[in-house]
Formats: sequence, C-alpha cells, structure tokens
Amino acid sequence: MSEVGVLLREARSAAGLGQAQLALLASTSQPAVSAYESGSQRPSTTTFVRLLDACGAELEVLVLHRKPTLAGVVAQLVADGDFDDEAFVVRWLLNQFARNDWAELSRKERVESLRRVPPSTGSRRWNAFVYALADYLTEKSGLARPDWLHDPPAQHDGDLWYVGRGSSASAVRIVELDPARWFVARGVGLDNGSLPV
Repeated sequence: MSEVGVLLREARSAAGLGQAQLALLASTSQPAVSAYESGSQRPSTTTFVRLLDACGAELEVLVLHRKPTLAGVVAQLVADGDFDDEAFVVRWLLNQFARNDWAELSRKERVESLRRVPPSTGSRRWNAFVYALADYLTEKSGLARPDWLHDPPAQHDGDLWYVGRGSSASAVRIVELDPARWFVARGVGLDNGSLPV
C-alpha cells in the first residue's frame, strides 16, 4: 500500500465513509477509490485533494528547509566570489553560521553539518580559517572531531593573518591578550572575543 493510499484510507475511515460513499461524494467510482487505497493506481493531485475534501480533510504541504552545513556555506561563499571581502566573510562565518545557524541545530544536525570536508576557498589562509572554525565548533559543542580535521594544522610562516583587521598594533595586542587558540594554531590572528559563545 502506498503512502497516498494509507492517507486516503485513514481520511475515509475518520470521516465514517465507505468506499462507495466517498466515490459518490468525490465524483469518481468505487473501484477507483479501492485502487487508490491499495496503491495499484495513484490519483492525480487534483483527484487526491478532491477525495480528501470529500472526507472533510485537507492536504497540507510542508516544505522542509535543509539545515546549513559548514561545507555548504563555504561552497556558496566560493561560488559567489565572496572570499575577496574579508570583513563580510568573517561576519558571515562567525555571526550568521557559527552563532545563529549553529544555535538552531540539534546535536545530530551539528555532527552532520561538519561531516563533509568544506571545499577549498582558493586561499591557504581562508582554508586555515575554515578548519579552525570547525575545530572551535567541534570542541565547544562537545562533538567528536570529524576525520578530515585530524590533518595537522596548515603550516604558516610565523606571522599571523589578522583577518578583517590588518596587522595594526591594536589588532596584534587584542589577539595577544586573548588569543583564540584554534585559530592562532592555524596562523589566523583572532581573539576569543570575536567568537560566538
């Protein structure tokens, strides 16, 4: 029996109707109702709605939105060419994804969000940032690290990249006072105060 057949049979039973009664109310035949309920035939959407209406039921369509994943967000930023705008990408990854989107995910959805390896951004620095963000989210959420994060941190030349801030003395001092270790380990000069709680 198909899902449509089960729904139709449940609606008909709840309405206290026999197949012949439903057929009469919906302007169809009893053999057609029987075929729809058994799954041997599938009604058109129009016919299905008409049958449900005759039962006093409604068809409600629920559109499920896919939950955001880190790989998906990075892929979209790459596709849109956004990695040239440091300030925008930092805001998007830290505020929109790591703060807002992440807070809405269940533990299982968080694991799924980090399952796939994010695509390359085309920049060693941005790749390091994305990996550091995944490290941070994993640890802060008490999740097991995905296999792809077991790679050693990207090597950097000793100078930190103060993403979105330049290397001003104040940016350097802020990071020195409160370094975000997940990022600094990968060569990204970011402070804990910039991270979502």
